[in-house]
Amino acid sequence: MTRDDDSTLVDRAKRGDVEAFGTLVERNRRRVFGIAYHLMGDTETANDIAQEAFIKAYSRLDSFQASGSFVSWLTAIVSNLCIDARRRRRVRVQASSLDEELEEKGFEPESSAPSPERVVEVDDTVREIRKGLAALPEVQRVAITLRHVDGLSYEEIAEVMRVPVGTAKTHVHRGRERLANSLHRLYPEVTQG
Repeated sequence: MTRDDDSTLVDRAKRGDVEAFGTLVERNRRRVFGIAYHLMGDTETANDIAQEAFIKAYSRLDSFQASGSFVSWLTAIVSNLCIDARRRRRVRVQASSLDEELEEKGFEPESSAPSPERVVEVDDTVREIRKGLAALPEVQRVAITLRHVDGLSYEEIAEVMRVPVGTAKTHVHRGRERLANSLHRLYPEVTQG
């Protein structure tokens, strides 16, 4: 869907069309949840923040500038809610094992499943990446998540974080360097920045 479509829906929602806002929610619910999940690290908190983001977006529709992207505006809301929640609760992202995540999603290994050694190796890698991300300064963690998990451009990251494009690039670059340095200790084949 295009930004113009979103702008039209926002205009209708501003005039009280609840179905128009429902369409915006449906289009963006996975993205909002994904951002919240990657920044907070657990499903329950991500669901709560995603719901709060949509409530906040609805209550602040009048502040949305039609010249901007609704998706970027909504991404900024959910990112800021995550940052606020982490500060309030001083939440540390817990590295959960791959097995626990697979079980939670109802995954049953089949006969073609990877070897136990490979599962352990992947589990360790995922755990270390999550630890590395959790150890990054907040702005770098957000920038890395927006760039590499959500696939936003540097311009979109700058808009979401309300910083110049050069600053967004710097946050991503420094975050990558720190993450590579932390992973290099366990995996010497990872190139350091």
